[in-house]
Amino acid sequence: MSQRDECAALFTEEWEAFQSIYPDSVTSAPEACLEGTRVQLELPIDLCEDHDVILQYPARQDRLDESVIPQKPHNPVGIRLTHLPPLLLSFVLPSLYPLESGPNHISLHATHAWIPLSAQSQVLRALDNKWDVTLGEGIIWSWAEWIRSGEFLSEVGLQEGKTIRISHPAPDLLAPLLRQYDSASRNSEFAQSTYMCSICMTGLKGAQCLRLSRCGHVFCRPCLKDFWGLLIAEGDVSRVTCAEPECVKKHVEADEEDVRRACGEEAVERWKWLREKRELEKDPTIIYCPLQVCQAPVPKPKGEELPSGKENRWDALRTCPRCGLSFCAYCRRTWHGVLTRCVFAQAQAFVVEYRKASEGSQARKVIEQRYGRANVLRLVAQYEEDEMNRAWLKQSTMPCPGCQVFVEKSFGCNHMTCAKCGCHYCFSCGQKVNAQNPYAHFNDHRNKCMLFDAKELREEQDAWQPVEAIDILQEDGVEDFFADPNWRRWQE
Repeated sequence: MSQRDECAALFTEEWEAFQSIYPDSVTSAPEACLEGTRVQLELPIDLCEDHDVILQYPARQDRLDESVIPQKPHNPVGIRLTHLPPLLLSFVLPSLYPLESGPNHISLHATHAWIPLSAQSQVLRALDNKWDVTLGEGIIWSWAEWIRSGEFLSEVGLQEGKTIRISHPAPDLLAPLLRQYDSASRNSEFAQSTYMCSICMTGLKGAQCLRLSRCGHVFCRPCLKDFWGLLIAEGDVSRVTCAEPECVKKHVEADEEDVRRACGEEAVERWKWLREKRELEKDPTIIYCPLQVCQAPVPKPKGEELPSGKENRWDALRTCPRCGLSFCAYCRRTWHGVLTRCVFAQAQAFVVEYRKASEGSQARKVIEQRYGRANVLRLVAQYEEDEMNRAWLKQSTMPCPGCQVFVEKSFGCNHMTCAKCGCHYCFSCGQKVNAQNPYAHFNDHRNKCMLFDAKELREEQDAWQPVEAIDILQEDGVEDFFADPNWRRWQE
C-alpha cells in the first residue's frame, strides 16, 4: 500500500469515528478540492454549567471604526449561559494527512459574530500549535473537543474562572441572541434526555415532559394536565404548585407559562381569574358588578376616610373597571346620586305592606296598579325567599369572625377552622380562639361553650346499646360453655 493510500485510509477511519461521536457537528461530507479534501465543521460550545457572561463595548484600541461606536459611556450587559453559539471551522486536509502534512487554509467564523477578531486570530494560532504537537496523528477530534468544551475561552483570554468577558460593538443586540440560542439548546437537550415523572413513576423522553421554570422539577405533561386541570376546575388554585413534596411544603406556586404549556389557554384564563378573585376577596370592601354579563369585582374607590360615626353617602358609589357601570353598593342599581334613596328600601317597604294586606283587598290592588302585578309578585317571592334564607342562616350556621363567611357544621366538635381565611373560632359563640391552643376556650369555666354539643352526645349515647355477654350465648349452650374447663383460663 502506498503512503497516499495509507493516509486516505487513516483519514476515513478518523472521520467515521468523529462522525459517530459528534454527528451534530458534521454539516456536510468532505469535498475534494485542488489542495486535498475540504472539511467543514459546526462546533457548538457546551460549558456544562451556568457561567456569567459579561458583554461590553470594546476598548478604544480594539475598535475598527470609531464612527459606529457611541461616544457616551454604556454599562456592560450581564447574562448567565450554559451554551454559546457554534463556531464554523473550515480547513483543507492535504493528501498526505496525517502522516506527513497537517491541515491548512484554516478559517473560523462565529455564529452571531460573538467572538472578537483578535480572539479568533488567537484560536487559529492555537489550532496550528496543536497540530505541531501531535504531528503524524489525527487532529480533527482533538480540535473539536477543545472548541466544544469551551476550553479555548481561557486560553485566548476570554474567561477567568466562571466569568466570560466578550467585547462586542452592540452588546444590547447580542445579548438576546445569546439568550435565545442558550434556551433553544437547553430545550433540545431536555427533549432528547429521559426523565422519571414523580407522579406516575414512568420514565419518558423530555419531549413528553415539562420542566418547571421555578424549581426545575420534571413531570410528564399528561400528569400535570390532569393534576392542575382538576384543581383549576374545582377552583382550588392555591394548590396549583409543583407536585414534589419539598415544593408542596414550601408552597412553590406554578409559573403562568408552565400552566399554559400543560393545560392550555382556556385553563390559564380561569386560573388567572381565580387567583385575582382570591386576592380581591381578601378585601372586605370588594363587591361584584350587578350586570349578569360582567360580574367583575369592583373595589372601593380610594378617598379620604371620614371619622367614625360620620356618614359619607358617596361611599355607596361604585364604578366597574371592566364595563364602566356606575351603581349603588347598597341596592345594586344604577347610581341614583346621594340625595335619592335606594330603590331597594322603597321596594322592601311596599312588599311588607302588600304581605300584611289581605288577599283581594283594596290595598293590594293599589300596589299592583302602581308597580305592576307581575313585578310585585316577583318581589314578594324574592322577599319571602330571602327571609327564609336569613332564618336558616341564623339557625343553622355561624359566620366566620374573620371573613364573615357563613359555615354550617354537619358533625364533630365546635372548634372550626375557616377554609377561606384560616381563622380559628368557636362554632357555639362565634368568637375567635387562639390558633396555638384552641381548646383553652372550651376549658375556660367563664364561658358555657363545650367542645361537643350535649345534643350530639346524647344522640350518640342513645344510638349505642351495650350487649351483655350472656346475650351472645344461645340458651341451650350456656351449660356447655361453663362446663368447658377452659372458661376459667379465658377469664384470666
